[in-house]
Amino acid sequence: MNPKERFEAKYMPEPNTGCWIWIGCLFDNGYGVLRINGKNIRAHRFSYELYNNPIPENLVICHRC
Repeated sequence: MNPKERFEAKYMPEPNTGCWIWIGCLFDNGYGVLRINGKNIRAHRFSYELYNNPIPENLVICHRC
């Protein structure tokens, strides 16, 4: 399974709001996490880069519904 398929298998759209509910592993602080190429990556950051562009070094990416 490629990284995109792994990511997409770990969230479920909430039917009333359309928010993506993370059903995969979580960091201790509650953020979703997945392991890509041997590295733990926060799910919201992976999602941003998957559907947008690489995150510039000085940009903070927050998740939201």
